[in-house]
Amino acid sequence: MEWSKLDESTITELEKLLAAEPCSGAGAILRLAWRAGLMRDEIHALQWEQVDFERALLRLPGRDVPMDEDLARCLRQWQTLCGQYSPYVIVSEHKRTHMLPESISRLARSALDRAGLTSVRLADLHYNYILRQSAQQGWQEALRTSGLSIATYRGRPRYKNARSSAKTKKASSPALPHGEKNERERLQAVLKENRLSPAGLALWLYCDTGLQYTEISSLTWEQVDLEHHLLHLADRDEPLSAELVSLLCEVLETRGPVGETHVLLSPHARKPIPRARLSNLTKELLAKNGLDPALPARLRSDGARESRRRRLLAYAARHGGISLKAAMELLGLSESAARGLLTQLTAEGQLTRDHPVYRPVGAETTAAQRASRIRAALAEHGPCSARELSERLGMAPRMIQRALEPMLARGEIAKEADMSRPGHPLSYTLIHP
Repeated sequence: MEWSKLDESTITELEKLLAAEPCSGAGAILRLAWRAGLMRDEIHALQWEQVDFERALLRLPGRDVPMDEDLARCLRQWQTLCGQYSPYVIVSEHKRTHMLPESISRLARSALDRAGLTSVRLADLHYNYILRQSAQQGWQEALRTSGLSIATYRGRPRYKNARSSAKTKKASSPALPHGEKNERERLQAVLKENRLSPAGLALWLYCDTGLQYTEISSLTWEQVDLEHHLLHLADRDEPLSAELVSLLCEVLETRGPVGETHVLLSPHARKPIPRARLSNLTKELLAKNGLDPALPARLRSDGARESRRRRLLAYAARHGGISLKAAMELLGLSESAARGLLTQLTAEGQLTRDHPVYRPVGAETTAAQRASRIRAALAEHGPCSARELSERLGMAPRMIQRALEPMLARGEIAKEADMSRPGHPLSYTLIHP
């Protein structure tokens, strides 16, 4: 039997019924279905510790559902009457025990029949809650508060009316309790709260590293180098942020001994998650939290840009510097794009320009390396001419001369004519402190 959309006259009669049942088991059950969209099994499992009167929320697994004033008032009065009998919200007024699911259905059916609403079922109230949320708040809010998956919402004919009404809504994200936060902050909060779920971890990898979902779904622990903060992919090494390394360590700890090599596993079957399924899971997580499923794609450019920066810095740290050509090959960028990124890192103080190489801040420059080698040669062999230094160090004479001039200016070496040799060549001597 298909669920029914309630017409205006039926809704009017339903509201009259609720007004006549201000504080009863039937009134609480009907309100939980009509005003909060709970299914029978959720109503049966609801406990008082999940009812947050201070914030007017029902804290269900995987989602928070707002309570309107009427529902909150009813539950407060119901808690005063029956809250001491059981940790569960719905109890029998006579037996004072947790009510069975079948009894919940019978009690709701009896109340609806007395009001002449014989064609209305408990499931219809849940269904119409989704219709209202889709039409009034947008489909993201409907999924966030109802617990529906995107696949169910899009694939089931019964939700056609909800999808149709939601299309007329403005395509902006609905207002949420986190209204004071911007989208990026809200996404970060969702990722931290769901960091150990496949969808949360996938979104973190997607936004932080710029990986594609195909790469994420196929990622194995053999590719994860936690010691060096790298992902070893087929065509590149992808640096990991310290926060993402910490998250992956936490995933390993909670998983225990690694039997399956894939990083992302389904919660129940413990099998690798196909790319399409992983994409749907991430969209579902975002929708349930009132975020636009397209948000990660918009932010991914930031993640990819940050990933490129980390890759450049990691390469420079490992090799003592990076040239423009190496940056182009590493990132697959054009010359202008690679130069722009290196220039930006230099302006930010992350790299220093040591033509033709960009070096990590604090790293020894080419000039400093040459000066160090010259000092070592003078310390070992004593006074030497520029030609002798060139031969001993394997450096071109012009490089030797270029290195000697600033060393003389700094007072690190001294020069004088060697009168014992023909032509009186200049000889350089190391000045000890």
